[in-house]
Amino acid sequence: MSARFVLVLLISSSSAWAEGQWLTSRGRLLPQLRLEAWGGARTVGVGAMLANEGRAAWSAEVLYAFTDRVIELRGARVWQLTPTRFATASANLGTSLFVVPNGFDAGVGPNGGVTLGLGGQTVSVDLGLQTGIDVFILGTVRLPQRASIGLTVRVADFTISAMARAGADIVPGHAFVGRGDLMVSVGWLH
Repeated sequence: MSARFVLVLLISSSSAWAEGQWLTSRGRLLPQLRLEAWGGARTVGVGAMLANEGRAAWSAEVLYAFTDRVIELRGARVWQLTPTRFATASANLGTSLFVVPNGFDAGVGPNGGVTLGLGGQTVSVDLGLQTGIDVFILGTVRLPQRASIGLTVRVADFTISAMARAGADIVPGHAFVGRGDLMVSVGWLH
């Protein structure tokens, strides 16, 4: 698959109700509180992640998809599955709440993912898979599936990250809808 094809897929994909986990799409947990703000072609968001038991953490995110006018609240528990080293794996399990003011709808659903982080504390590349089940009041059920790749650079107590994500929303009884997004974030470690 060529890089041009992936870029065209990301840019031409229709907007998604769900962007998928952002803070939990890292292979390595940091011991500090991490506050982040991010933006992409379709969404903006803020979030926090706090490690509390060595290799476990809690995360909370608030996103606004301005193209769809959807607010998403997301919380998750994250576990680093391997000791911190060059290749570090993590898994997460959480839930999302969606509020769709346009046409009034709301949804809720569990989500999860696995991520492999490659690199060290200064520069790392994260490869991830994300999945979930979203159920909406008006009867829509959606299975969002995503694959992601991200790059994070740390300078002192700040991080700069970029992530590309592609996948599909599978709606039982209907055709799937291709999804893609690019996001950039700035984080602060406290």
